[in-house]
Amino acid sequence: MIEVNAGSNLTAAQARKSTLFERKMTLRRSNSGFHKPVEITLIDHSILYNSLLRGVSNKTKNSFIIYDFTSKENELSFKGDNVIKIQDYPDIVEMLQKSPDSIKIQELQKLLPKQKEDLFSKRMRFYNFIILNTCKSSEFTKIFDNQVQQFFQDNPEVKMDLLLNGGYQKVNEKFFVQSINNSLFENPQLQETPDAKAWKLAANFHSVMKQNKIKELLFFKADTSTFFKKYPFMSHYLESLNNTSTLVYPNEVFYGRFFYGNWKHAQSEEVFTNTKITHVLNATQEVENYFEKSQKLDVKYCKISIEDLDGVNIYTHFEKGFKFLKEALENPSNKVFVHCAQGKSRSATFVCVFFMRMYEWTFDQTIKYVSDRREIACPNPGFTEQLKEFEKKGFLFEGEDATLKKDQGESFLHILSELSIQEHVIHEQDEESCSDCSNEEEYFEEGSKEDQLYKEIQIRFSTHSIQESTPIQQLQEKKSFSNFQLQKQDQLKINQEEIVNQTEIEIK
Repeated sequence: MIEVNAGSNLTAAQARKSTLFERKMTLRRSNSGFHKPVEITLIDHSILYNSLLRGVSNKTKNSFIIYDFTSKENELSFKGDNVIKIQDYPDIVEMLQKSPDSIKIQELQKLLPKQKEDLFSKRMRFYNFIILNTCKSSEFTKIFDNQVQQFFQDNPEVKMDLLLNGGYQKVNEKFFVQSINNSLFENPQLQETPDAKAWKLAANFHSVMKQNKIKELLFFKADTSTFFKKYPFMSHYLESLNNTSTLVYPNEVFYGRFFYGNWKHAQSEEVFTNTKITHVLNATQEVENYFEKSQKLDVKYCKISIEDLDGVNIYTHFEKGFKFLKEALENPSNKVFVHCAQGKSRSATFVCVFFMRMYEWTFDQTIKYVSDRREIACPNPGFTEQLKEFEKKGFLFEGEDATLKKDQGESFLHILSELSIQEHVIHEQDEESCSDCSNEEEYFEEGSKEDQLYKEIQIRFSTHSIQESTPIQQLQEKKSFSNFQLQKQDQLKINQEEIVNQTEIEIK
């Protein structure tokens, strides 16, 4: 019980509140040396696409905001009520040029028109997206890409498997911003370019938002031009957000070629037309193959008739489902779609089987990867146990001989290289509108197989590289790329030793 001195004017409640405040301040002071550094969360195309779907399907106006820092002239940008195009507000641009510590979020809010101000004031939302780059061939984008890739290389967990860990990438805000600013300092001709100016505004804005404890702040690390080429149906999608008839697309889990959803997606001709789905794995008894006999759509089906019950033996169907998906994806022009009724349990199980077998991921790694892209993904307890058993057995199918099991990743390598090249040149199709692309040299010159492979790996570091790594990059990241890097390091050591030896000789 708290005692109150006779000469004190404090009530018992006030005294208690004062004591709790002092304890809180003491704890804060004692932990002052252990503050977690502010981080920037970088996301790729897939995470942005799936996050937007979640925001749209929520049907809540303030469920997300896109803060667009691209230039006014940029046509490849998001449009809609939930988009705040920063460059349209000169007063905000002027304010963001100041030190972040001197900027109050309430001041920014007041500079917006009423509709945007109301949107901005709502803090309880799923996502806050910061969009920066527009064209992957700009000089600033090269600098930004290089810094992102450097942080990839510095993070052992991410480097081990870019596909698994590259969707969300957290980097130290201070170090990341400073590294890009240092690169700009070394290239003074770029400091006054629109992209560099936009970067400085976006970096300051991110700092202000973090200081005000705005959560779910996601920095899109890629470019909008590639995003809209991968998902052209998203260009005006947000404009119909408040329309009750807004079409909701299935989630994407693999490079714009592997979709995952429910029965509603399965019966939508518009979804199939816009996403260009060619193969469907239907993991239900109750949902029909809607377009199996369609004259308009050319879709191939694999129906695995099972119920969503804990006691169902789904393991026996793993091989059939995996082979159907793998064989479809071997053709770079094909796109697959996996669904059940709700898109939650049966379909999630087959999606997990694909990635576990292909990349030998653990169940825990796989379900995190899948649920990051489709939040409700959740195999029932019985299916979960069978997936864990699949892992324990070395990803072997029922009755499969371990000695005859092929490395699925290696067998997939040469096929996916075609996809890597195809995605690499996606920007070149529009090179007439991009001055930086017109003088590019050929990437794939004639040479040895090793040289060809090395060039394909190095694509992801080039101007035209896809921001999130492509399938071939994942398979090569652990093996080929690391081998090439080791060879280069060994050669560098040899060269350094030769220089030292030569210097010693000259000194003698």
